Amino acid sequence: MRFRKYCSAWKATKMNTSMRQLLRSFLLIAIIWHNAVAVPEWHTASDGKEYLVEKELKYNWLQAYDECARRDLNLVVIESEEKNVAFTALLREKFAKPSPLWLGYHDEFNLAKGPRHFFSISTGQPLTFTNWFKGEPKNIKKKEHCAYVGGNSEYKWADASCDNSKYGYICEKDKSSTNCQDDMKDIRKEVKALNEAVSAEFANHRRDVTDILENNNNENNQIVEDLVAAKKAIIVESQKSIDAVLLRKPYLQAVLADVGDEFLAILNNALDGMSTVSTEAWQSIQVNHVRTVAEVNSASDNFAQDLESNTVAVDNLFD
Repeated sequence: MRFRKYCSAWKATKMNTSMRQLLRSFLLIAIIWHNAVAVPEWHTASDGKEYLVEKELKYNWLQAYDECARRDLNLVVIESEEKNVAFTALLREKFAKPSPLWLGYHDEFNLAKGPRHFFSISTGQPLTFTNWFKGEPKNIKKKEHCAYVGGNSEYKWADASCDNSKYGYICEKDKSSTNCQDDMKDIRKEVKALNEAVSAEFANHRRDVTDILENNNNENNQIVEDLVAAKKAIIVESQKSIDAVLLRKPYLQAVLADVGDEFLAILNNALDGMSTVSTEAWQSIQVNHVRTVAEVNSASDNFAQDLESNTVAVDNLFD
């Protein structure tokens, strides 16, 4: 009998232990699952602005601020009616019913009840646009110093206790960072446009230099051709002059017969020398032209490569 009671008690103890272990495991799995799914999500409004939305109602205002800050973000600030329209439309789309979410506004712990100045967490400046719910901000018991949205169907704002109220939150990219990125994009576009303009101007300059060199080469060739033609003309004219002299003075024919061959050899040697000099000059001109073109093209290619490298370097700086 005692043995049966002991066995029954042991079974009950064992069952309770098993149930506790099972319950503990279930709770652990539930906690892990909860933490796994409770992750803020990025959403894009109709105006293109992006917001990180945390729906879990477990953060006071300072915790929400920290959650944004550690992601290099800020609690959202709505500066205009246009932004508010797109922002509110996004909340209506993402939430089946209004859920309170912290905004980036505070009143510097002003103890006044009723109307008072609220300030932007991102700039520290007083608000230029507000969307308070009727009767808000109330500052009940002078303890409501932070703003939230979503506590009503109209998605208007209200104030609440910064440390005791537990809401979700909405983050956005830091405005100074966003403005800086926009400025960098503008500068990048300007630098790129300048590089493209310089590149186009350089290409035109390169074509002009090539045309000048080509024209110079053509002129040099023409000079050499004119020189060769002049040499031939000199020979023809010289022969005509000699023939005319011989016709007027026949007695010189005997002299010409005696020294004519030597005279003609001297003349031909002179003409050949002129021809050699002309040929060498033409060859030198051609070599110089080819070298000049090669040097200009090499310098142009190096400049083009440097310009391309500079463009890439500038792009890398802004990436």
